[in-house]
Amino acid sequence: MKFYHFTSLKKNQIIPNESYETNWVESNYWLHKQRNRQENNEMNSALEGIGTILKAFGKDFDLSSISKEMQSSKYYSELLKEYIFEEVRQKEFPEKPSRKNCMFLVPIEVNLNNYCKNMGFNTNQLTMLEVDIENDSKYHFADFTLLNCNNLIHDEKVEKAKEYWNGTDRRDMNTEILFRGKFKIEVRE
Repeated sequence: MKFYHFTSLKKNQIIPNESYETNWVESNYWLHKQRNRQENNEMNSALEGIGTILKAFGKDFDLSSISKEMQSSKYYSELLKEYIFEEVRQKEFPEKPSRKNCMFLVPIEVNLNNYCKNMGFNTNQLTMLEVDIENDSKYHFADFTLLNCNNLIHDEKVEKAKEYWNGTDRRDMNTEILFRGKFKIEVRE
């Protein structure tokens, strides 16, 4: 079964038709979340400079502390949601691959240009792969719009998680595939 996958690896770092296996402790998604936390700290430094300029014009406004609180709240609400989804998976859907250590794939039926635009991917920094997964692998088709639940109360997040783990038959712009197992890759142009 074939799918698409986007990676930050460069084409010369990938051996086509070589067998690979998802064996990482944390997916690139989780590692990226940590990187975003560091980038947010850099952005906060820039906002402190803007706050200084506003003070020079008589505006007593501390943008940096507001931004830090907002960024921190967003980060922790994302993390809380991920823990709730993982807890639901472990309790009710243990056979499904975990979001924490899976490889995220894209349905081959999807228009890649539209998908990249929808996801905010910078295609200049990513390599697109065609992934051929082996039959004994674990995979799960999910509607990733169900992840847009950070502002919901706990019980509603749990319900969204259950719906997410129940899966979807759709293969469209809102479908993500969570995958664990063996695969071969082809680098796409």
